[in-house]
Amino acid sequence: VVIIISNAAVLARVHYNRSGEPQAITLSERELTLPYSYRRYRDENSGLSLKLKWRTTAFDDLDYYWHSFRDFTVSEQRLQELGFDLPDSCVGDGVTRGGGDKSRPAWLALEYDGPAYARWLQQAEKYVQQRTREIGKVDAETEKKTLERLNQNLKSIRHYESRLLVIDIALDKDDLLERYGDQSQVLIFAGKIANTSYCNAGFRRIRVSVEQVLTSYIYVPLRMHEIFEQFPGRREREAAEGPRYKVEIAIGKLAEPWLVGVSTMDGQRY
Repeated sequence: VVIIISNAAVLARVHYNRSGEPQAITLSERELTLPYSYRRYRDENSGLSLKLKWRTTAFDDLDYYWHSFRDFTVSEQRLQELGFDLPDSCVGDGVTRGGGDKSRPAWLALEYDGPAYARWLQQAEKYVQQRTREIGKVDAETEKKTLERLNQNLKSIRHYESRLLVIDIALDKDDLLERYGDQSQVLIFAGKIANTSYCNAGFRRIRVSVEQVLTSYIYVPLRMHEIFEQFPGRREREAAEGPRYKVEIAIGKLAEPWLVGVSTMDGQRY
């Protein structure tokens, strides 16, 4: 009886989520990746879910935070609207944090391949150009390695890194729907955030950290598994200049996505 009731509740939730007119969008391997363990444990577990890749729009410290950055800069007013405390007064050389607030649920607006990604790429390109001019024709091995690393990071942003970026945060889902509901490239998901604001030597930085997007994995129906057989589980980045497949997803009333279709870049569809 418990099993029947549990399954009925799950199916009822799925039916409600998929009723009405869902939002549809096509992402790529850059945003929905195969798990690292796909090949290794496939014989033991026939299930498959694609992992959602995303980052925030923070562009500082480009030398270090090229991948999966999680901080999100906000105004003091927005920090308080999100229910967090401001850091203590910035006096002296000590570091003070934002009140020790615990993480809390929130709603996130994620933009796919839009102005936020374009700004990130443009800033990364300018930064690499600036560092190239600063280093100039220095032949030291450390400088050569620095330029090599920076150019590799830039290549990664152009061809491999996710183009799905968090652009806004709110406690009320309706606030984001009001601002972005008519933009087909903006997805709204539930998540968790924490206060990472701080003061250091008189400088105040106001920001929150996006700890989690609750929809981190999207289940792949068995009939669509065949397309992934041709790909290794752990992607070799040098193998191709860009993603190898596209994924069509739909997002329902509960902001929960499901897989509609998968196709290779050469048009093979499942």
